[in-house]
Amino acid sequence: MSVWLDPSKEFDLLADLRSLVAKADFADPSKLIAILKDGEDALVAFGIFGGTKAVFKAYHTEDAAVQVQSAADALAEYTARLRDHKDLGIVPALASAPELGLLIMEFAEGTQVSRTPERLDIDQTALMQRAARWLIACAGTDTIERAFAPNKTLRKLEDPIAQLDPQASPECIELFNCLKKQRPELRGQPLIWGPTHGDFAPVNLMDDGERLIAFDVQGVPRLPLLKAATNFLVARDLKRSVQHDLRWGLDVQTASDFFDALEAHIPIDEKAIRFFIGHGMLRRLLFDSFKGNGRENAKVRVQNYLGEMQE
Repeated sequence: MSVWLDPSKEFDLLADLRSLVAKADFADPSKLIAILKDGEDALVAFGIFGGTKAVFKAYHTEDAAVQVQSAADALAEYTARLRDHKDLGIVPALASAPELGLLIMEFAEGTQVSRTPERLDIDQTALMQRAARWLIACAGTDTIERAFAPNKTLRKLEDPIAQLDPQASPECIELFNCLKKQRPELRGQPLIWGPTHGDFAPVNLMDDGERLIAFDVQGVPRLPLLKAATNFLVARDLKRSVQHDLRWGLDVQTASDFFDALEAHIPIDEKAIRFFIGHGMLRRLLFDSFKGNGRENAKVRVQNYLGEMQE
C-alpha cells in the first residue's frame, strides 16, 4: 500500500517538486505549500498556480509522460462534457509538462464524499442525486445499448479466486459462485454503456453542498453506467458498519435515492444491479486494503447479499 506521507520527508519532497516545477518554466507563477501524498506512483502536493488553488502531481512511473498527457486530455474532455451543468464538474487541468511527468490541476473545494455518510448536516438524498446525475451528464448523448457478457466480467477474477485458501476466505469463494449462478439470466442482456470516470468512487469526489466535483481521472472509459453506479455505492458502504436497513448489502435509502435519480435517464435493470453489486464487493474483498473493522463490516454486508440471493 502507498505511504501517504512521512512528515520528516516533507521539506525535501517540497524542494524536489519546486525544482521540477521550475524546470517546466510555466508562464504562471506557482507556490507549493504542502505535500498531500507521497505515493509509489506519484507525488501530490497542494499549492497556488497563477493565483488559483491547485494540486501538483508528479508521476514516478516509467510511462509518466503518457500518463500526464492522457490525464490532461481526459480532464479536457470531461470539462467539455460537464460545462453546462452548474452543480457538476471535474477539476480542470491548469498546466502540464508531460516530458517531466508533471500535471497541475485546480483544487476541488468541499468535503470528500467518502467522509460524508455519517454527517448529519449533509443532505444525503441531494448528494446521491448529484452523484447519479454526474454519471448521466458525463455520458451525455454519447451512449449506446450493448449486450452484456457476464462471463467476460468474471473471467478476470478467476485466477485470484483460484489462488485463495478456501478456509481463509470462504466468503470470497461463496460470492464468486453466487455470481456464476447469475450468469445465464444476464447473458446478452441489453445495457446502456457510456463514457465515464474510470474510478467513480466517493474517495475521488468532493462536494460542497451545492456542487459535486470529480478528480483522479483514469482516462474516459466506456462502461455500463449501472456498473459505474454500483461501484460508487459499494465503495461508499462496504467498509462501514451497518446502521440502516440493507438490500443486497447496501444501505437501502441512499441506494434508492441514487437509482431513483438514475432511472429518470436510463433503464434500471435490477438483475444487472444485483450482479454488479456482488462483483464490486468481491473485487474489493480481493484487492482493497482494510483498516480497523473494515473487513469485518464488509463480511457482514456480503453475508446480507448472499442471504438475500438464497431467498
